[in-house]
Amino acid sequence: MNFSDGSVTMVRPGAGVNFTQALQAFRDANKSSSLVDDWKGPSEQWRGLKTEEGELTELMLDGCGLSQVPPEVAALGKLQKLWLSNNGLRQLPDEIGDLAGLQSLWLGNNLLRSLPEGISRLGNLKQLWMPNNNFREFPEAVCKLPTIEWLDMSENKLTTIPPCIGSMSTLGRLDLHSNSIASLPEEIGALKQVKHLSLHFNGLASLPAGIAGCEGLVWLSLNANRLTGLPEEICCMTALVRLSLHINQLASLPENIGALTEMEALSLHKNQLSRLPSSIGKLTGASRMSLYENQLTEVPPEIGNMANLQELWLYSNQLTELPPQLGQLQRLRKLWADRNQLSSVPEALGNCAELQELYLDHNQLKTLPLSLGKLSNLRRLYLEGNPELVIPPELQQLPALDFKDYQAAAAAAGGTAAGTTGPAGGTAAGGTAAGGAGASAAAPAGVAAADVPPMPVDAVVGGMAGLSLAGAAAAAAAAAAAGGGDKAWGSAAGSGRSSADAPGHHEFLLDPLRTVEQQDRY
Repeated sequence: MNFSDGSVTMVRPGAGVNFTQALQAFRDANKSSSLVDDWKGPSEQWRGLKTEEGELTELMLDGCGLSQVPPEVAALGKLQKLWLSNNGLRQLPDEIGDLAGLQSLWLGNNLLRSLPEGISRLGNLKQLWMPNNNFREFPEAVCKLPTIEWLDMSENKLTTIPPCIGSMSTLGRLDLHSNSIASLPEEIGALKQVKHLSLHFNGLASLPAGIAGCEGLVWLSLNANRLTGLPEEICCMTALVRLSLHINQLASLPENIGALTEMEALSLHKNQLSRLPSSIGKLTGASRMSLYENQLTEVPPEIGNMANLQELWLYSNQLTELPPQLGQLQRLRKLWADRNQLSSVPEALGNCAELQELYLDHNQLKTLPLSLGKLSNLRRLYLEGNPELVIPPELQQLPALDFKDYQAAAAAAGGTAAGTTGPAGGTAAGGTAAGGAGASAAAPAGVAAADVPPMPVDAVVGGMAGLSLAGAAAAAAAAAAAGGGDKAWGSAAGSGRSSADAPGHHEFLLDPLRTVEQQDRY
């Protein structure tokens, strides 16, 4: 928070001599501060203060340009919350340990390299936030805080964590992400109460087996490290709900990974996994699992037991087939299987009644099972990069589908297309496609043609009644010839589809890289 704009309500801080002396010391030590420099005249006009029954309980000096905290701060014995973030502090006085009532201390975004030993005397401190400072060593005085519940030392320059961290038995959340930590002590397993542990964006090459002692851990983020493997003991952390392991160098997973039965979200993308243990099928509560950009050659059939799975990322692997057991996933809504080596799609996939988005582009498909015609909720189907694919006309009748047929568009723009015919003016059958007769490209209302960026060799092929593959292919060809955009709004003569169906009602996203990369960083 920034209180220099006067947004904090003025309050009467009380009349204690020590109280006013301490605040005057802040003012005198930080004459350039936009806030404390206003502390002149009657104290009831001073900003950034909160009192209860005449005692100062909160002091809000966030973003005030402070360069130091005076020793007189010790006089604020009733203070419960102290905001000192977003300043230029390089050190704190030892007297800060005399704030016996302090429960929350914000020190983020300063220039601190160490803490005074006196910090260990804060017997009631529950929350200590120190992200984005210059700490290179973990301040061991923090390990002596008897009531600490939340410690944030993220975005510093830490390289090691001392064994004394195991003494912080009351800790419920520990944020150490975005440092340079290369290893963890076995003693970290003594944190029995910790529920949230963030260690992403460090340099961890391995985990101690002792981490399994964190038996209450619910959220563990280890993404963007250098992990090549995981200890089998991690499977004992059965309270885990979210486990982030993406962007590492994992070549395998513990065989008993399925013991983590409370798991709801498991991220494993961008590793070096070549196989998955069959026990992964026991993660029956997981709703999201990301496995893209690995080296998987197969998916175990047990994945069909993950009854709650709603989103499954498998793209950019080395898969040659998908297990028919995917058809057992009745809650599956989104399946990314693009950029593999698939030559077919299992017939059983048509049983995924809730499936809304199916990504099969850049494979080796030649045909699609007619069972996909049962997917009444399917609204996006990506098929680009399957040069020999012949699309069954039955799939055009899916009521919710915004059909993405990249092959037809490529054929239309290049002058060839196999197996696509239709009644619209442009035809793609027999290896020709004319975009001028009976096909046009229109931008949505309010969008000028000049605002439509150049279109790649893509097309939107509508599955709505009456819109043929050939008509949409011809529309795409016309749009390409006219210098259309990477979002195409196709309208084929006789299709009954107009620019009113364009983005806003249906948005046709033609970039196969989509928004998957915008997942949580943490």
